[in-house]
Amino acid sequence: MKKNFRFQSALGAAAFVLAVATTGSVYTSCTKSSNATPKDTLPSATVAATLGNIVTGSGGGTATQAEANASMYQNMSWLCGTIIDTTISGNTNSGGMTMNYSMTYADSAFCSGGNINKVDFYMKAFSDMSTTGTYYGMVSTMYMSLAGLDSASTSYTVNQSSTSVDTVKTTSGSTTASYYFNISYSGSNIMISKTTAQITSGTASVSYSYKTSAGNTYNESATVKYIGNLQAVLTLANGYTSTITW
Repeated sequence: MKKNFRFQSALGAAAFVLAVATTGSVYTSCTKSSNATPKDTLPSATVAATLGNIVTGSGGGTATQAEANASMYQNMSWLCGTIIDTTISGNTNSGGMTMNYSMTYADSAFCSGGNINKVDFYMKAFSDMSTTGTYYGMVSTMYMSLAGLDSASTSYTVNQSSTSVDTVKTTSGSTTASYYFNISYSGSNIMISKTTAQITSGTASVSYSYKTSAGNTYNESATVKYIGNLQAVLTLANGYTSTITW
């Protein structure tokens, strides 16, 4: 059964904006750090801050998205028996900037006795923007499985993954430079208290990489352990640890 709801379209549009905002903030960190300094001299604190920003963001990080989405579905028993599949798209051309975008949002509910127990949802977003001498393209996907919606559970259980692939091209005269970014996150058994609506435990992995048309490459990864109180411990591959907050 396929239905379209304006409510879900609005949620999808918000998720699309969050995805773009998160990608933009990480892209800014990457261009400021990894292009300016060779990998072997880049401070671990800078790497940790960039990877941590994927989790915390500015209201659009993976942790804050999980917390916001968890309680939203608690009383949505009307979703039982439906599969929502919504696509929005558009384009604009103004002030010398051309933009195209599309976003597909789908979710399905798992219920018993008319009560919602679990929801799976998926989003895929695409956008590209171009102005004189600059092109920016983004493809982003997000999947989240949310369990524990039944009244007997004291916590929500979240499993989620997201990826973002970005392309940036700048042209000056006859020279074009290209940059390709790949950002990914995967979280497992993330527990969110129904009392505080905050993550209490769980683990995740996060990574970003980039390459340029000049042949330069860069990649970093880390593990994340959620410890509660809006905090997590991020550990880089070299053993460097940092506590991140949101």
